[in-house]
Amino acid sequence: MRLCGFARETPLLPSLLRVSAPPREQYYPGSNMTTPAQSSERTLAEARNSLVNQRAGGRRNSIGRRSAALKREHRLRKVLRVFMAIVAILVAAMAVGLVIDGIGFTGIMVSALAIFAAVTIFGRYPRLSV
Repeated sequence: MRLCGFARETPLLPSLLRVSAPPREQYYPGSNMTTPAQSSERTLAEARNSLVNQRAGGRRNSIGRRSAALKREHRLRKVLRVFMAIVAILVAAMAVGLVIDGIGFTGIMVSALAIFAAVTIFGRYPRLSV
């Protein structure tokens, strides 16, 4: 039996004065509503997923058109720098080969190493500051 107000349980009438909570259905009728416990569990699960997503790098694509255009232009300039560096290395290798009558296997390996270094450096730097 439920009593309103400040009822206390007495040793003489424990079953009559016991205060109990109303059934769950009275607070949350219908199946489409969730309890606060279920809602908080869902919120915590979404927070965990968001944290995992942010630690993995966050949102990869741009939100606005101007930001996407800025990133696209920056990427294009990087590719252009890499291409120009490769062409410059190959022209330098050809010039050295003409002057010393061939560059040999060592010259080809040095050129390949220089191309690898140029691709790594110009592909990584300069970074886009957003």
